[in-house]
Amino acid sequence: MHFLPSDDHTPNTPIPYPKHPYSIPQTPPFNTPGTYIILLHDFDNINSMRFSFLAVLFLSPGLLAIEPPAAGLPRLSGFCCSVSTLSSVGFISGYSQAHGQPAWVFHELRSPVYKSKRSGHFIADQRLPIPISPAVFSRSGFDRGHMAPAHDIGAVYGSAAQRQSFLMSNICPQTPTLNRKIWRNIESWCWSNFSNSTTTATVFSGPVFDNDKTYLGQSSIEIPDAFFKVILYNSKGNLHMVAFVVPANASSNEVASYVSTVDKVEEITGFDFFPSIPLDTQNTLEAKREAISLFVKKKAPARRR
Repeated sequence: MHFLPSDDHTPNTPIPYPKHPYSIPQTPPFNTPGTYIILLHDFDNINSMRFSFLAVLFLSPGLLAIEPPAAGLPRLSGFCCSVSTLSSVGFISGYSQAHGQPAWVFHELRSPVYKSKRSGHFIADQRLPIPISPAVFSRSGFDRGHMAPAHDIGAVYGSAAQRQSFLMSNICPQTPTLNRKIWRNIESWCWSNFSNSTTTATVFSGPVFDNDKTYLGQSSIEIPDAFFKVILYNSKGNLHMVAFVVPANASSNEVASYVSTVDKVEEITGFDFFPSIPLDTQNTLEAKREAISLFVKKKAPARRR
């Protein structure tokens, strides 16, 4: 994805992203408000991209589109469908038109800047060729589950960014039990452990599908069979990864019940996570199952969804 100012008439010169390894740049590539054209791509496979469509993003003062992480956005490495990358103020969605929802969503966890009070309502993302209406979920028995949590986006980027987290490109169908208890517990665990950190944690969340397709009513939204969350963080100069895989019909509220490995998430999703990290480091970290009981919970600000 490349961002170009609307008055730039040299579209063959993309704005480069910072190359500082394995850290999140503190200054986004656009430090002035204005109108930007976003080139959205479909990833057909790991080696090629084809142009999909254009969208326009209006950046007002203080609202800057988030950058991709230095460790890289997920790449297709297997069977998964193509995705279109949609960048918002506090998150990036790898949207799957085939599944009617994001295949993955990237956001960051770091020290909060704002008091996060839930603000926003679910809205269709008009950047998509076939926008999903929030009304599709009415009386379906499923919640509209955030992949990038509304609370965390609001705490780091403010209320305007939090409202963008209600775009349907950040939403997957989840059972009420999963969304309101289990998934929320995992989100809260992540917030408690990383929101007061001196470094930024890179987080990807999304659905998992098997070959038995079921859909939300008469819509094109496929019901996920599970959900994943993978986290990359730096502790005392060393990289670590944590992964969770949660079945859609999970019943245990214990976060530790769902700890997995990034290798497992890659196997069941068809994506290669953190591709910019050297391969030998990837292989070591992605195979490791972190013992989350070893984490020291820091006192974090109160978290409301």
